[in-house]
Amino acid sequence: MFDELQSVTDFTVTEEHLKLLRRAQVDWNDCEFGAPAIDGKRPYGQYSYVIADMAEILGIPDEQWSDSEGEPLPDAEEAFMKLHAETGIVLQIALTTGEFRAGRYLREGYGHWRRAGA
Repeated sequence: MFDELQSVTDFTVTEEHLKLLRRAQVDWNDCEFGAPAIDGKRPYGQYSYVIADMAEILGIPDEQWSDSEGEPLPDAEEAFMKLHAETGIVLQIALTTGEFRAGRYLREGYGHWRRAGA
């Protein structure tokens, strides 16, 4: 899903995106020269189940995203995975603009984001 988002040139950062990234678990990836990286197994916290972490962070009650056995409802799972993939774009925006706030952003060229109207 993230690969599909790489070509967007107009993106709206929401408070949901920011809430998730504020809880991101940052580690050090020792590959090559090393670099900071978000933990791929537990990007938002304690659970090994990403959707449960996301629901907790966003204040979404279990009955709105899971069935009686704790399995995600198909529509909810798709929405959570889209939101999760979008955090990659939001992180790019935050790093290139120096801003960590909601709003509409436009990309000009590869990776150069700016706030719309700025």
